[in-house]
Amino acid sequence: MSYETAKQFWTNRKSYPKYPNLNERRLIDVNFVINNINNPKSLLDIGCGDGYLIRVLRELTSIEAFHGNDLSEKLVKNFQDNWGKSMNSSLTLSTGSIFDNVILPTDVTLSMGSLLYIFGANNLHKLVSMLKSDMFIVRSPCTLKEVDEYIDVYSDQLKSKYSAVYRTVKTYLDVFKSFYKYVEVTKAYPDEIESKYGTKHFYFVCNKKDCI
Repeated sequence: MSYETAKQFWTNRKSYPKYPNLNERRLIDVNFVINNINNPKSLLDIGCGDGYLIRVLRELTSIEAFHGNDLSEKLVKNFQDNWGKSMNSSLTLSTGSIFDNVILPTDVTLSMGSLLYIFGANNLHKLVSMLKSDMFIVRSPCTLKEVDEYIDVYSDQLKSKYSAVYRTVKTYLDVFKSFYKYVEVTKAYPDEIESKYGTKHFYFVCNKKDCI
């Protein structure tokens, strides 16, 4: 039920929600990704939305092939119509559940704010097991409680029913460490642009190879 609510919310989106401090957070995300990747040639962005991260990385890195997936066909279509033709690098976009798409091998996989819509421990475990990248970079809001927190509410801000699962840092670490040799955790945002709802965003940088 919660997944269906989240799916309905995102598939109906024509533009990305105007969350508070969105631009400031996106700038921090871009800087973090660029500072943590090591000259990859290919990248998969799970939950690419309006493609902002792909667009910036195309300008500031030497990545040659980009792959993006998102639940919202409308968001992906807007990205393709507005930016796809101008991208010199290879760009492949897909829509719908990531579980229903072929996950291509890439140097890096990103998930910046999308794993909270993967409901169920088994599904999160399955998704990470499907990845074909030596590096996996995640940004996700985490509950500060001792157990994972599921929400299914009507949001006055978004004017829509909204569902998500806020996992603990430990929950993510337990899953990521099953597939990656090294996992580093970093608090993402300063408190002044953090959520007011009792969660904090964290970055997880997962590597299969030795870190140099």
